[in-house]
Amino acid sequence: MERIKALSENQFASKNSLDRAEQQYLQAKIQSQNLSNRLSLTDTLMEQKESALAMASVDFQKADLALEKTSIVSDFDGFILNKSAEIGEYINPGQIMGSIYQKGNLDVDVRIPLEKLRWIESFFELPKGIDSILSLACGAGVQTMADAHKGIPVLPALNTSFIGALDEPGRLDEKCTGCG
Repeated sequence: MERIKALSENQFASKNSLDRAEQQYLQAKIQSQNLSNRLSLTDTLMEQKESALAMASVDFQKADLALEKTSIVSDFDGFILNKSAEIGEYINPGQIMGSIYQKGNLDVDVRIPLEKLRWIESFFELPKGIDSILSLACGAGVQTMADAHKGIPVLPALNTSFIGALDEPGRLDEKCTGCG
């Protein structure tokens, strides 16, 4: 640029050539400044991209943990007796989703009227001279004994106020439907 200015001053270069050279010089200077600006922003952009990658990694870990919590795993072989939730349905904390029963550990309650169980009468025979019966059974057991031994008082030894159990702190679950 300096050379063309010197030539122009000595009138060896035209004004038009000088203008073109100045224009090219300014464009090169602008381009240089743009490259310099972009280069100075590269570190900041890289930090932003690294931060975004770290956030995406955290989001992935949270999603993986949430997926892990959605699996229902049983530490024994069994079968599902009932379910109260469907796939895709939202479940609240503490909500019962169903019942899983272990193979070979199923209790079956059968109600048969006492008069039809003549074969069991031998279990209800009492020695002579019994004035009363003290029953440690639940209310159903007391009633069964009273029905089997009419005329002999059957006294309950328990004072049941709740027919359930504390499975975990703050959670009482019904264990008996009070069938007696």
